[in-house]
Amino acid sequence: MFSLEKISLEDIFSEGRTSFNLKNFRSIYAEGMLLPALNRARGTARDISCVNNLKQIFTASSQYTSDFNDWIIPSSVDAFYQKIDATYCFYGSHWYGLLSGYYSWQKRPVHSGYGLKHFGNMITQGSFACPSEPYPFDRSSDKGFVYTHYGQNVFLSGTHFDRSTSTKYWRRLNCVFNASTVILNGDNRTLNGYTLVTFQSPAFRHGKKDARPYTTTPGDPLGNSGKSNFSFMDGHVAGHTFVEFNSWKPEIEQHSDFTDRPYYIRGFDTHK
Repeated sequence: MFSLEKISLEDIFSEGRTSFNLKNFRSIYAEGMLLPALNRARGTARDISCVNNLKQIFTASSQYTSDFNDWIIPSSVDAFYQKIDATYCFYGSHWYGLLSGYYSWQKRPVHSGYGLKHFGNMITQGSFACPSEPYPFDRSSDKGFVYTHYGQNVFLSGTHFDRSTSTKYWRRLNCVFNASTVILNGDNRTLNGYTLVTFQSPAFRHGKKDARPYTTTPGDPLGNSGKSNFSFMDGHVAGHTFVEFNSWKPEIEQHSDFTDRPYYIRGFDTHK
């Protein structure tokens, strides 16, 4: 067996040597072949882990819907709690807080969650941290993601319990007519966002690096060849390029307020 120890040019062309040593050549050749393969394998493992995260999030979201009379997990329930406790609102009232468990204004759990783990916005671990995303969680959007590495489709799930907003209100499951095309969650690129709300929101970080700068307004993803993982309301998770994502259109005529968000309103009736 030959060694894969690192060999410098000095070792190969040291004083007194006039040609490659066969052992050295085989070591360099093997290292050159193996390292790209190992990097690809690591990337594939990270992508699979991300898919598993999104599948677990979907399962937890389905359990929430079952427990709450067919209401789809809201992106936020701030309207109920914004006057009670700011810390609770920041964490517990968002979709990832509802799924991982949260605390009431009395500082005791009011819900045990659904088995998912979130350790706050200073620890980049748990069910809402994408292994393919190198940028960490942080309280400041100048340093990292303020919420999680994933976002939720706000036009499906909403942030208001009434219809004071025409596009972002809570919905029941009966609005869905083609579950396999309805986005629930996906990779997020917006540092200060916990929802998928524009064509800029998804992070296309799988397979190839998302080349956009890390900001609160990520910019146009056109030109990125990586994929963004999305979970859909039938439970499947798949990676899609920006070109694919940007080509998605709703199957039926939708509310006029959604005309610039066609990819987020497939498979459900925005009038419900």
